Amino acid sequence: MRTTEQRLAPEMTTRPAIHLADYPNIRLLFWGAPNLEDADDETAFLTIDREWRWINWDALAPNEKRLIDRLALEIGSGWIGAHHVQA
Repeated sequence: MRTTEQRLAPEMTTRPAIHLADYPNIRLLFWGAPNLEDADDETAFLTIDREWRWINWDALAPNEKRLIDRLALEIGSGWIGAHHVQA
């Protein structure tokens, strides 16, 4: 099985950074980096994947759900934490 880092596509590094202020519920998962304003896809995926159990799924805004689904499909082979996304 490949690691998350091995699954990451090189073109993903060219994506604009994720501005965490636009994703307030996801921003809460970055509690250990209070001054972090932006995150790349890999950092966001790894953080959400590690902290998924703290997500209040009912409180997520539509843009937050779309971000989680995109990261799960592009990086996590459809999975992020215990959340599965159908393509």
